[in-house]
Amino acid sequence: SGNVDVVFLDGNSLVSGGSDGFLRWWPLEEIDEAEADYDNGILEYGIVMTKEVRIPAVGEEHGMPSPAHIQHVAASRDGSLWLIQDVRNGVVWRYERESSSCNLIVQTHAGQVTGALVMQNFPGLVISSGIDGTLRGYNMSTERNNELFIDRRGNAGITFLTATPVIVDPERRTVCCGYTDGTIRTLSVCRDGFVLLQALKPHNCPVRQVMYSPEGSFLATLGTDNTIFFFE
Repeated sequence: SGNVDVVFLDGNSLVSGGSDGFLRWWPLEEIDEAEADYDNGILEYGIVMTKEVRIPAVGEEHGMPSPAHIQHVAASRDGSLWLIQDVRNGVVWRYERESSSCNLIVQTHAGQVTGALVMQNFPGLVISSGIDGTLRGYNMSTERNNELFIDRRGNAGITFLTATPVIVDPERRTVCCGYTDGTIRTLSVCRDGFVLLQALKPHNCPVRQVMYSPEGSFLATLGTDNTIFFFE
């Protein structure tokens, strides 16, 4: 069910994949011989599926909340290993064709990245936000496996990310996020993740921008409906 975004050949089969998270195999011979019944006005012809695999398989989700939305598949030269791009969860899966096992090898934002901050008091630390609702911390001083921690609050996406002024947070470890549901949250970076300091919901629409006054005594939030709220 849903969109079909990937179609490719695998031996004597045509493989399809898409937004429902399944790869499905269809026999080429049957497709080649298929013929609609034009005389009776029947333009559809049913093809019998030979195999289907859920990405990831039940029990191998690796913490992912939903099945994959399969956007692209790249196969090794011998076809034994497939790399599957999952745009719903922001993941690249490694699929072993013979065993049908599936492992997570890369994880990042699913969809638009809406903000990025370099945390100056913490060398190498970069914070990024995404429309998928995740706030992520990366150690950019390492080339591989550099994601340190991830934070997700409900099902709302993050639309705006800004750092708290030094006058408010001399340690420069606090960030403020605006969300698609109209919420704003202030979070502090700690050793193993983010700690929620405060949450407010001034808007009934996505937050477009969050801004502190120069002296840090006021906070203004702007919604996509052009309403502005001020907090002291």
